[in-house]
Amino acid sequence: ICSLNPIFDSNLCILCNGCIDVCPMDCLKLVPAAQLAPDPTAQTLLEAQGRAGATAMLLDPTLCIRCGLCAARCPTGAVTMQAFRFREEIVFEEEVS
Repeated sequence: ICSLNPIFDSNLCILCNGCIDVCPMDCLKLVPAAQLAPDPTAQTLLEAQGRAGATAMLLDPTLCIRCGLCAARCPTGAVTMQAFRFREEIVFEEEVS
């Protein structure tokens, strides 16, 4: 379960707060983007996409227990649980002289 992480698709989200309501750890928050620390790159991107008054989904990964309730509750499929795996490998590099 530790390899699962909630992934949020802003194009599908309807800001219903369902994921926030069902989260047992209170690790999700919706906040107006204007309340976030100023970031010129993010502001330019939001304006270019016509989302100047956007809302941001914040996840505190230190509180998230990866239970998947947010994904199960989402009516539009905007929240999914996706797995990742680390892979160890040894790489030998040739000496260049």
